[in-house]
Amino acid sequence: MSRWGVRAVIVAAGTIALDQATKWVAVKSWEDSPLSLGPARLSVTRNSGSAFSLFPGLWWLVFAAVAAVTVAAVTALRRPHPFLMDAGLGLVLGGAWSNLIDRVLRWPGFPNGRVVDFVDLRVWPVFNAADSAIVIGVGLLLLGSVRTGEGAARG
Repeated sequence: MSRWGVRAVIVAAGTIALDQATKWVAVKSWEDSPLSLGPARLSVTRNSGSAFSLFPGLWWLVFAAVAAVTVAAVTALRRPHPFLMDAGLGLVLGGAWSNLIDRVLRWPGFPNGRVVDFVDLRVWPVFNAADSAIVIGVGLLLLGSVRTGEGAARG
């Protein structure tokens, strides 16, 4: 595996660990008693759909999307690129795979397991750390793709 792949895998593994740990804390702490934090609230919901709870019951669509993202990332990681791109790919992969882990392991089980969401900003759909990682990762990928020059290619 190239150094680019190793860096992205480390970021992905860290993302999965952080997301699963925060979901564990959320279920233990706020499932039965939400915590208000001013305009935000920590309250557990179970998402059977894809992003923003869209398309509930279409589990195959989620699995296909994760497979497509994984293939695209592995293909991209074969070329040299800056750390910003590694971090972006790692965050997207880690977020996608962590939510997929929920779909496989959480109630009611494969393939319809529900993703734990717990951050409620009250003006946006409830989300989790994996969702945040995906959004931040896409942002880093976009930022990295507009950077040009010799310094950006070195990593």
